[in-house]
Amino acid sequence: TASVSLLVSFMLIHEITTRLVCRKRMSARHTDLFFDYTIFASVLVVFLLYPSLSARTFQLFQYNAIGEELLLAVDMRLGYEEMRTARLVGMVFVIGFVLGVPVSVWLVLNNAAGPNRRKADTQLHMLTEERVEADRRYARRYGMFYSKYRSACWWWEVFDLVRKLLLTAVLVFIATGSVLQVWVGIFISLFSLMMTVQFRPFVSWQLDVLAVTSQLCTLLTLIASLGF
Repeated sequence: TASVSLLVSFMLIHEITTRLVCRKRMSARHTDLFFDYTIFASVLVVFLLYPSLSARTFQLFQYNAIGEELLLAVDMRLGYEEMRTARLVGMVFVIGFVLGVPVSVWLVLNNAAGPNRRKADTQLHMLTEERVEADRRYARRYGMFYSKYRSACWWWEVFDLVRKLLLTAVLVFIATGSVLQVWVGIFISLFSLMMTVQFRPFVSWQLDVLAVTSQLCTLLTLIASLGF
């Protein structure tokens, strides 16, 4: 709750500040710049908080059975049934945030760099000044989602978000601490590693190497945990 409140407060403060400052002091160009970077900052905060907030939300649905009593796994002082209202709110948050963020990123990417956008660009013999400026502003707001990837891999950020969600949040539902949980984590990591090697999504080969190395380390860590 505190994290969500902080996130919402940050976005509201940014929005109010943007409107007040832009209305009184800035030219039209500087207003656009300030507004675009405000959106960028808000999106960045959401992006950074996404894995941890998703994991915390899913903790509302985990429980341990002690005899006939069900207790919330994250806090054994709380009964699972006592948190029914919190779980209802959590379901809304799962739909609006946990699922909404990847869907929103997909829509942004499809609009900015998807096949329909590339097809439209190839059909235009000359880009208008308005179109160029619109593309520039879109890149300032959401460029971090697609500028580092090859055009054929415009969707990769959504894939990476889902990978993080599976490893940090969804995986905890699979018999916590069991061998099965480790094997599922290994499968997810192996699949992600194979996808990265196959598509080599980054524009820079150094980033491809870094991505493969980091995912290989994750995979080897999970494999090593089978021995303990």
